[in-house]
Parts: sequence; C-alpha cells; structure tokens
Amino acid sequence: MRASSKQLEQSVDALNFVVNGEKKIWSKDSDGNLISKVGMFKLDNSDVGYQLTKIVNDGGGETDLSPRMKAGEMHKFLTGLFLGMDIQKKMQEESEVV
Repeated sequence: MRASSKQLEQSVDALNFVVNGEKKIWSKDSDGNLISKVGMFKLDNSDVGYQLTKIVNDGGGETDLSPRMKAGEMHKFLTGLFLGMDIQKKMQEESEVV
C-alpha cells in the first residue's frame, strides 16, 4: 500500500487521541508561549523518511520510538501498533470477565 504523509499524520493523530485523549501536541501558556504536551506522539518527517517520536518535556524534547523508515513501512508500523493495542484491550476485557 502506498501511504501518504497526510495518512500517516492522521494515524498519529488517532494514536494521540486513543492514548492521550486529544490530538493537539502544542498549547500556549498564559504568556502566549508555545509549550508541548508531554506524552504526545509525533511523526518526524525528513528527506530520509519517517520516524515516530514521543514528547518527553514541555520544551518539545523527543525520544525516538521507531527507526526512520519509508512511508509504507511506517504505515505498517503504525498498523501493527494499533493491532497490538487492540489485542491488549481484548485480553484485559477477558481477564476482567473471569
């Protein structure tokens, strides 16, 4: 499958919404300065490829969660992440029933 940058961004937005309850990575403080939201996922895009990162401080510091890869590979990576989250959720639901 050929994945576009827009599709990948939408997937990361969905990931942020599922995990963090919102999609906005940046907000403004009372002085109007931009601050990042810790724990949010971000798609880093360069001429070499895409990389999934996570924001670790309010200054925008990031940690790498994936190697840098082509768009199609990143699409598969994100799909696998969502499938893993779905499996985990189903396992938790099953253990609560018992």
